[in-house]
Amino acid sequence: MLKSLSSRLEGERIRTEVIDRPRLREVLDYWNLLRGDKPMPPREAFNPIEVKRSLGLISIAEILPGGEAFRYVLYGSELARVQDHDFTGKLVSELPPPEFGRFVQSHLREVVAEGGPTAYRIRVTSDRMSIDYWRVLLPFCDETGKLNEIMSVCDLDREFWTAVSAA
Repeated sequence: MLKSLSSRLEGERIRTEVIDRPRLREVLDYWNLLRGDKPMPPREAFNPIEVKRSLGLISIAEILPGGEAFRYVLYGSELARVQDHDFTGKLVSELPPPEFGRFVQSHLREVVAEGGPTAYRIRVTSDRMSIDYWRVLLPFCDETGKLNEIMSVCDLDREFWTAVSAA
């Protein structure tokens, strides 16, 4: 594992309007359709068949009491394959290495604080390479309109995860 990932990991917040990654755009457009003029849709409105080609890139985290911690209730098959681990049922803070788990958790906390969608371009750099991936975070609400889950759609590959996990 990396001893100090923070010096090698950067996240740049980007506007959701500029997302041009096809599978991320597909999910974002569908989410926007579902929410209409509301801040966010309820998860019950989300029909996975509508974004079938992107399903493996989707994870959903429930917001635990206090809004500071998150647990994956769904972890996409493509994400699990690339990372060689299914994090369904695990806390986001358990993502290895610990610095990466904290990094992802900080992005989820931004969604809780703002109550709307966010997007990031994340870059891992080393002396030999620079690898990017993109993440869109989309909130869901319960029947009362309260934010209770966050859907994450990631565009990453094994090369990225290998760079994060490398010694």
